[in-house]
Amino acid sequence: GGSSVTVASVGGVANFNGVMVNGVVGTTYTLTATALSTTGATITGTTTITITPGVPASIVFSVEPSTTGIAGVNLSTTPQISVLDACGNVVPTAVYQVSYSLDPASTNTTATMNIQPTNGLVTVNGSSTFTGLNIERTGTYYLRAVANFVSYTPPVGYGPAPTQLSATSSSVVILPNVAYKLSVVTNPPSTNLSNTFFTTATVVEVQDQFGNQVTTESG
Repeated sequence: GGSSVTVASVGGVANFNGVMVNGVVGTTYTLTATALSTTGATITGTTTITITPGVPASIVFSVEPSTTGIAGVNLSTTPQISVLDACGNVVPTAVYQVSYSLDPASTNTTATMNIQPTNGLVTVNGSSTFTGLNIERTGTYYLRAVANFVSYTPPVGYGPAPTQLSATSSSVVILPNVAYKLSVVTNPPSTNLSNTFFTTATVVEVQDQFGNQVTTESG
């Protein structure tokens, strides 16, 4: 099935302006023109058109990171970034250099985030996936992806691709790793009277190797 458009010919020529095909990228469609001659005969002609993606317009997290993770351990699901046109189609010929940082909405934007590869990743066939990503401090985090333009040849008559695109992931909750050490988080007073209780209570905390409090430990 499909849609039809009717245009009256002038001088034997019919101009179809503003016609578009809302189809599936990579699919070839057949356009058929039908005209009724002055003798009553039906005249037809056909041509084909293949739908290709438009100019890059945005990047999205086509694969969101894991919803939870352990401090210092690579997320079980590493995020994937895809370059899309304005209609949401992946643009396989667009090449962008993608890097990650912690979005300002995160609990701790100064937390150490380890990514492999460390120098960013270039999109291949419109997408990029890092091989490993972990965060060393507990909290709720959002990943910010920034894609910087490398190369793209737009279709004839279309403008250039944006020089930079960005997107923010869904949240990732990082939990503490296993108990690793005891750390004095509140020191006793530097001086104290003989045979009297400390004026300041000493607080010792169970922490993992990254300094996160491990609340599941007791004793």
